[in-house]
Amino acid sequence: MKTPTTPSHTFDQQQLLVINSRSKKILDELVKPDGIFASNDSLWNGQYHHYFGRDSAITAMLINEAEKISKNYALSPIALKALIAISRFQGQKNDITTGEVSGKIPHEINTSLPGVAQMKERMHKNGNKAWFIDETDGYLKNWDSVDSTPLWIIAIVQYIQDGWDVPPEIYDVIAKAASWCIDNIKEFGGYTGWMPAEYQPDRLFGGLTNQAWKDSQAAFEYEKGSRAVYPVHDIFSNAATWAALKYCSKILLSYDPKLAGEAERAAVGLKWRLNKTKLGFRIKKGDFFAEALDGKLQKLTTPSIDVGMAMAMDFNDRSVIYKIYQRNLVDKLMSQEFFNEELGLRTYTQNIHSYTIDDQYHRGPQTFWPFTGALVAKGFNTLGFKKEARKILKSLLMGLNDFDSFVELFQLKGDRVALWKDSNSPQTSSLNQAWTAAAAYYASSFLLKPTKSKREMLSIRKYANLKLPKAIIDKISE
Repeated sequence: MKTPTTPSHTFDQQQLLVINSRSKKILDELVKPDGIFASNDSLWNGQYHHYFGRDSAITAMLINEAEKISKNYALSPIALKALIAISRFQGQKNDITTGEVSGKIPHEINTSLPGVAQMKERMHKNGNKAWFIDETDGYLKNWDSVDSTPLWIIAIVQYIQDGWDVPPEIYDVIAKAASWCIDNIKEFGGYTGWMPAEYQPDRLFGGLTNQAWKDSQAAFEYEKGSRAVYPVHDIFSNAATWAALKYCSKILLSYDPKLAGEAERAAVGLKWRLNKTKLGFRIKKGDFFAEALDGKLQKLTTPSIDVGMAMAMDFNDRSVIYKIYQRNLVDKLMSQEFFNEELGLRTYTQNIHSYTIDDQYHRGPQTFWPFTGALVAKGFNTLGFKKEARKILKSLLMGLNDFDSFVELFQLKGDRVALWKDSNSPQTSSLNQAWTAAAAYYASSFLLKPTKSKREMLSIRKYANLKLPKAIIDKISE
């Protein structure tokens, strides 16, 4: 364990350049045209060296934001190819035995045959039900993620809106993904939601209990400690779905006007319901929002960073959270309950009562996931809370500065920071996680002052033979 960096530490230009270069180096290793590897490749401190829909979308988003700031488009074209690549595994049919659903972007795809064999053996040893392995190609495939689909839509459409070219068939993928989002809202009574794999009676293959970004088994609990009644509707996935549907209502207008209209109506209804106090996410007492609703639409009220992440899922600089509530949410997240100026934003308030003492992977009073801070900061900056965004990004880099890598998550234990460690196995935080590296890449790009003129940067990119969208070249040349 290490003592955190002192609050007085500041990053000069050279240090930010080093962080930017180091994070790009890791991203060069993980971001490939065939897909984005979620982590480095190691048995116990890099278990996620395969493709995840959620991780891919968020990593691609942060790369895109970073390079729009720096005007150095080195990774964006590769990240876009990776987004297109993972869409090849979009659900093509409804299969209750595997969990595949038509239109749904996958949670996890493992194309490494030795890796699939190892995972299968580990599940067998642990007594867990085997996950689905497709006999046609030998790949492990899983669709247990309720937010991968809307996040993928947001990421791909943002690239399109920024002027990047995509194959024409991608619009069909977007349309099918939008249809899944709309159908999911209808299925779960007005909100995006899910049922655990083990609650699906015809499911033959194993899967996840929780389909949100916090996908560990004990992620969703009431304040007194009991597990949530399913289905669960988490605020971040619902916010991402709102933003995705708003994007679809515009991008699909000429491709499928009827579906575009359905997307707009679904988005309007979702935003209205989400901001309500009764049967919605807003908590009148304390003027905050619930992290999730349970199967009876009762609130899970433990204050969580998910509210900030939800607020950050914007469409054209507008949030799913009504503007009149935003200032209070920002103040809460920037208070000592959540914010540590040396380490960043906690996933939960320091005052949390319900969590597993020997776990705290997602749920704990001193657990930090750096990528979440980057998403919150990106949203804050877009919505006009620029001072707070800068503070979060600076603290995020300070927290990572205590390690020699871009770790998946870490914890504060007393006055020391440490990698998270699983109590039941040798597993620790991944040492280099793609979305953490992308968070550092974005944060360092945001905090850096431009060091080259637009004309110089354009010359560098021409020399590097990188194909850029005409809209971006025109913007650089202005």
